[in-house]
Amino acid sequence: MAPKASQQPAEVLGLPVSLVSRIDATRLARELEELTNQAEQKSRRQSEGGTLRLSSILQELADTNRLDLSKADERNRLYEFMKELKGSAPTIHMSFAAEPSVQFTEKLITWLRSEVHPLLLLDIGLQPSIAAGCVIRTNSKYFDCSIRQHLVQNKPKLLDLMRGVQHA
Repeated sequence: MAPKASQQPAEVLGLPVSLVSRIDATRLARELEELTNQAEQKSRRQSEGGTLRLSSILQELADTNRLDLSKADERNRLYEFMKELKGSAPTIHMSFAAEPSVQFTEKLITWLRSEVHPLLLLDIGLQPSIAAGCVIRTNSKYFDCSIRQHLVQNKPKLLDLMRGVQHA
C-alpha cells in the first residue's frame, strides 16, 4: 500500500550524490512504500521490536534532509517528493564508451546540480562506438562530444596530412 498522498505539492528536498538517476528515484519510492507497509503491519500487530531497515542511499537521503523515517508523516513527505522528482526532475542522458567510475559520476552530478539544476537526474549509458568523450542528450538538445565525431568532422584535414606524409 502506497503512502497516503497529500493535496499540496511536495516540498523541495536536497539530493545526495548517490542518488543519480531516475531509476534510483524509482527504487527509493518503491522502498518507501515497503517501509510504510512494514510500519503499518507492525502497528496492527502492536509489536515494538525491530527497526526499519533502510538501503544506504535511502539512509543518506534521510540524513541529508534530517528526516526520521520511523515517523509516518516524514516517510509520506519523502514519498511525495520522490514521486514528484521521478515525474518532473530535469534529466540529462550521457553516453560514454566505457562505464564511468563512481568518483567521476559523483563529481559530474555534483557539478551538474550546482551549475545546472539542484534536482537534476543523470541517466548514464554505454555507447562503445564513440571511442572516447561522450554524447549528451536532453529533451530538446543533442551534443556529440566524442572523438569519433571530431575525426569525422576533420576527415579532409586528416586525409591531407596523410597524403603529405606519403609524399615526404
